[in-house]
Amino acid sequence: MYQYSNLKITSQVAENFRKYTKIIGKKHSETLQLFLDFFEKNNVQPTDEISGSLKSVENKILQRIDALIKIIRGIEKEELKRSGAIKEMLYELTLQHTELSTPQLPKNLGESTSSFKDTSEHASYQNQVQKTAEELLLFFDNIEKVNPNFGNAFYKINTQQHEITKFKRMLKDLLCI
Repeated sequence: MYQYSNLKITSQVAENFRKYTKIIGKKHSETLQLFLDFFEKNNVQPTDEISGSLKSVENKILQRIDALIKIIRGIEKEELKRSGAIKEMLYELTLQHTELSTPQLPKNLGESTSSFKDTSEHASYQNQVQKTAEELLLFFDNIEKVNPNFGNAFYKINTQQHEITKFKRMLKDLLCI
């Protein structure tokens, strides 16, 4: 069973307190306990000026948000540079692929000797070119356009690092033949 005690407060304060307890839907004791817990938890005195300190906290948060936005924009610019370099590399590879799609004799060999004397060697080269072309098309299928909330749109490659390494190796092998 609860024990109650009386507090002497002015009628105006009692009226305001009753209105507030109705607003939050608590009993008088619970409301008063919430007030006390708030002051203890936040290490605040009822006579302290809170509005100034809240404004300073708000300014600090806004400064941190601005700093985060700057960092994100910097990251996006860096990603755009990287994706632009990757697009340039892919464009050059497609140009090389179109040049490689028609087999040509190496320039350093004489007229009588050809690296394609044997038709099986020629077929092998064509198969490698075909595989590389298929890999290049798969690589292009893994590129998607990203429209961020901040900054310009950029392209993102959705692939694993080992797949890019494998594709580079295939291209190097193809060019070394």
